[in-house]
Amino acid sequence: MTSPHPPETAKEPPQPERRTDLARNILTASCTMIAMCATLVGLVKFVSSAKGFDTLMDESSALVGIVFLGSAVLSYISIRNAHRQRLSLYLERGADVLFITGLVGITGAVLFLAFEII
Repeated sequence: MTSPHPPETAKEPPQPERRTDLARNILTASCTMIAMCATLVGLVKFVSSAKGFDTLMDESSALVGIVFLGSAVLSYISIRNAHRQRLSLYLERGADVLFITGLVGITGAVLFLAFEII
């Protein structure tokens, strides 16, 4: 008499695909911050030309926008390579570092503007 269940073979269980929640959140937030930096550049340019003063805020915001762009690109590549767990994790960490760097940079630039340092 045969068993109704097929015989079990010694197969390695498939590795679960790496979760990409952090990379997805970084991608979304980075894109939002790029738009915020672009808006800030435009507003500062408009106000500084209307008031006749010069500031480094627009250049600072543009540089921070580039940092957020790097974060967005790394997180996107991390999501696309989720099947390569080590590479994906490495890219996600890089995106995380760039994102935090961008947050610190934009906060510093806004504080400098608020206290009229730049």
